[in-house]
Amino acid sequence: MEKQLNDAVFIELTQDKFAIVDADRLETLKKFSWRAVQAKCNWYAKADSKDKKNPWTISMHRFIARTPSGMICHHKNGNSLDNRKCNLENMSKIQHTLYHANNKIRRIFETTPTKK
Repeated sequence: MEKQLNDAVFIELTQDKFAIVDADRLETLKKFSWRAVQAKCNWYAKADSKDKKNPWTISMHRFIARTPSGMICHHKNGNSLDNRKCNLENMSKIQHTLYHANNKIRRIFETTPTKK
């Protein structure tokens, strides 16, 4: 079941979760049976092939962003179920690590009280 809001569509997943995608991607994504999978603290939309001889699993965000092997598909707003193209950015593993390290350092400095 899908629900549309402006140019975004909410695709129902398992585990009472929804993935957000661009409306123009819906027809392509409907070809798969999507499920919610938890990895660490985040949830992701994944689908499995029906080919028993050559099984595979695909992540919705990597499929939409056409993420090459060896690269990371980063969710800009931190919501791992928001798979709109504007929220996805392909980057190297090193870029992704540095991005999150810089954010962690920034949060430390923003929350450290200063002496007056």
